[in-house]
Amino acid sequence: MTRKELARIAVTGALVAAAALPALAQTATIPMPSTTTAKPMTTKIAPKPLDVACISSAVDRRDTAIAGVFDTLKSAVMTRRDALKSAWSQTDQKTRRTALKAAWKAYTGSVSSARSARKAAWTAFYTDRKSCGAGATTDDTATQAVDQSL
Repeated sequence: MTRKELARIAVTGALVAAAALPALAQTATIPMPSTTTAKPMTTKIAPKPLDVACISSAVDRRDTAIAGVFDTLKSAVMTRRDALKSAWSQTDQKTRRTALKAAWKAYTGSVSSARSARKAAWTAFYTDRKSCGAGATTDDTATQAVDQSL
């Protein structure tokens, strides 16, 4: 190959590249939405300010209900005590075992009911707290897990 031929090939290649590059560089056009389909702008509503009296009342209702759970548990323990003492006073083994089983069943039912009441108190608190305004749900992050062992 001579220099002339190399120059001709180089010039031809440059012309082909110059013609092809704009075609490769084109991008798809995205149609703009018409003004009739555009959503109207909405204004943000300012969050409700924190109502301290509301959250105080919600805390009071929750903790009063949980204190009631302690009363229920105390009553369950006292009832269990009396039932177990009575069961152990039975001289017949079959009667004693039946009475012991009934005493423990009643006790576990009372404890289960008390736990459900504790959980319901927290659920009601969460609902009440939401209505108390901004900050009520984020400032105090304690959950019912703090009373889980009750």
